[in-house]
Amino acid sequence: MASDTPSEPTFAPLPLTNEAQSSATRVCIVTDDLVGPIQNGGIGTANTALAETLGRAGFDVTILFSAGAYSERHSFTHWISDYGSRGIKLVPLPTITQPYVDGDHLFRSYEVFDWLRRQHFDVIHFHEWHGRGYYSCLAKQAGLAFAQTTLCVTTHSPMLWHKLQNHESLSALWEIEMDFLERQSVKLCDVVVSPSQYMLRWLLSEGWELPSQAYVQQNLLPPLPFGLSPYIDGIEPVREVVFFGRLEPRKGLVLVCDAIDQLPVEVQRGLTLTFLGKDSSVDGMASSEYIFRRSTKWNCAHQCLTDKSYVEALTYLREPGRVALMASLADNSPYTVLECLHSGIPFVATRIGGIPDLIADEDHDAVLFAPQPDALAQRLKQTLAEGIRRCRPRIDVHQNEQAWLSWHRSQPCLRRKIPPSQRPKLSLCLLALMDDPQASLRRQLASIAMQTEQPSDCLLAVRGLDETQARTLLQSTLGEASTSWRVLAQPTLTQATAMRWAAESATGEYLLLVSTTLAGEESVATMRTAASHSAATAFTWLHDEQEGPAEAAQKTARMVPVGACVAAGLFRPCFGGPDLLIRRDALRFLLDDVSRDDEQTLLTKLVLGNEQLLVIPSVLTIGWPALRERKDASSVAQRLTDRLRPYQTATPKELWPALLLAKSLFADQSTATLSPNMVQVLSELLKLEHELRRHPRLYETARMLFQRGVKLSKRVFAKASSRESAIGH
Repeated sequence: MASDTPSEPTFAPLPLTNEAQSSATRVCIVTDDLVGPIQNGGIGTANTALAETLGRAGFDVTILFSAGAYSERHSFTHWISDYGSRGIKLVPLPTITQPYVDGDHLFRSYEVFDWLRRQHFDVIHFHEWHGRGYYSCLAKQAGLAFAQTTLCVTTHSPMLWHKLQNHESLSALWEIEMDFLERQSVKLCDVVVSPSQYMLRWLLSEGWELPSQAYVQQNLLPPLPFGLSPYIDGIEPVREVVFFGRLEPRKGLVLVCDAIDQLPVEVQRGLTLTFLGKDSSVDGMASSEYIFRRSTKWNCAHQCLTDKSYVEALTYLREPGRVALMASLADNSPYTVLECLHSGIPFVATRIGGIPDLIADEDHDAVLFAPQPDALAQRLKQTLAEGIRRCRPRIDVHQNEQAWLSWHRSQPCLRRKIPPSQRPKLSLCLLALMDDPQASLRRQLASIAMQTEQPSDCLLAVRGLDETQARTLLQSTLGEASTSWRVLAQPTLTQATAMRWAAESATGEYLLLVSTTLAGEESVATMRTAASHSAATAFTWLHDEQEGPAEAAQKTARMVPVGACVAAGLFRPCFGGPDLLIRRDALRFLLDDVSRDDEQTLLTKLVLGNEQLLVIPSVLTIGWPALRERKDASSVAQRLTDRLRPYQTATPKELWPALLLAKSLFADQSTATLSPNMVQVLSELLKLEHELRRHPRLYETARMLFQRGVKLSKRVFAKASSRESAIGH
């Protein structure tokens, strides 16, 4: 489709090729949404259609369901069997067993990578939604996995896009981080595909970075319950208008209510209005309640059908005299339109987003309308008075299917031999800044000695020992290898002084600053691999905490860094640490003679200076409480002030008070996740909802009572503290 304006880019479709694989291409589709376990989701429809199309064509298809064994109806084993009967392997993401301390958005993306790295696929598909492919893309950037695998991200509905179109704002720290994960998964993947020109253009307008391979290819059509309907010309009378889609503002619910208000009374009296779609919320109330309140002024019969399955919904729409209404204020490439097009269901729709891309040009004026109440009211009056014609699709279903199949067949043929990379020299500085370091130092030194790839040189910066004591301990632990170590021992040594000394004394291109212990014998080798494959200035990684220095000590926490999310870094230390790998020249540049920088302040300076920080998605260090018991000259409050200073320097002075206010509002959020008790509450609510869905009348009553309880709690706790308000909710 040609660009609407000369300044807008136009993206090509998936490239066609004559190359074919010698064996079945192995494809994995990673998704939170899937037809069966989840009802009526557009992302689920797209991924199910892709899996079934590839499966019918002989591809080896696996679906990794990243929501685990969650299912809105039937048991998950039922769906494993159901998909298996169609030649598709459905795998739930294994149950999370690690003691993660960060949000679900982080550890679930990492667990997806951890499962994928143990498999072998030619193509892996992710949706950008929730950033499930983020750590997998990081692994490929670091040269740790997927060298012969194409990582493909399809853009459906980013979290921030969805919120903005619903006139909502960000309300939690995890939403800032999820927006970052979604952006980075698109930026770092091999191929990004959108079903519409609109979505890729929107991403660019919002500052997203796209990979060099960015294409537009229409979503595949799932098998329709009644098969493909041939186009039949002719006018069909209309007696019922059916709003078709989720009952939310972005889908045009408020627009439709406003348009009905404008219809003359005599037109309303001859109309039946049906709202067909999943219930949602408007202005804090259930959509069905919102419709009820708006309908008090209407003179037409109306109803809400919120529990119909996909097949039931299309069956309802196919009845003569009904016209589907898709009134979205913003949409990518809605399946509601695509399904109506190919099921012979007449419809009218807004002229927005990717909707015009789905419909033949010659039919636009007959069925499309501007997203304004008066334009919709006029279209409804005309449709009710004159009837409506069916539409024709812009793109042939079979040609679209062949384009997807051809592209997948070509991927194994595109493998290229990867030339060996130059492995950089890496220096190591062990920061032993506890008042009594001897108990921990022996294990820390032993973890360095066991590395399969040794650092080019090693340094020890120690506070609780003098130089003689330090060298004696080195000799007794490392033997002859200790003679090459350089030592800085000072009774009041600070982290900033130790880092400055290491930056001047080391010889490697990269400097590993470590205050914990290395996890496993491949930690240094993994870091060198990442440094040789990536142009990043600095690297952080996953870090485990345990009760004490003993090897068998119980693990208490696993920390998953976000990476260079500047916005989230204002509120919490999300960049990584306590250890890092950094180019030595960059470290020397960042550290001045008077700074009190710790590793968090250093990383903040780095990312605000537009230097690249890359998270290595592997557990490379282990710590325990004693390693964090430092009595530096600077207080905790002073360190927090120091960590804010780079933000103050980078922010216009007129805006700085606003950032301070924002930080104070999130002061209690040390992690970007719900509290454990709230997670448990939501888990129990999901189980309860699952059971209640078996009893529709009871379910609707429970939903109504729950919504009223939420509104009541808001009023009761409106003047209470934020903590009390959370408890009240």
